[in-house]
Amino acid sequence: MALYSILSDLGFIDKKEYLLFCKVGGILGGHPTRNPSIGVEISSGSLGHGASIGLGKALALKLKNILDKNIYVVLGDGECNEGSVWEAA
Repeated sequence: MALYSILSDLGFIDKKEYLLFCKVGGILGGHPTRNPSIGVEISSGSLGHGASIGLGKALALKLKNILDKNIYVVLGDGECNEGSVWEAA
């Protein structure tokens, strides 16, 4: 929900979509599914994968010498128990 709240504040998602969270016909699932029209660039799937994907995107930008972009990763406290989060760190 934190991701969807941020995307709503940025104008990607109408707050009315919250009523359809995890429901048939809604665009907001329990795991974010790739949908660039609402600001979701990747399907994150299992816990912890977002950190590794974010790291990969940041390293790719650095290798291309693109230094004026930012990569943001939102992690939950329980997610930080996943090994892939610490491998990315």
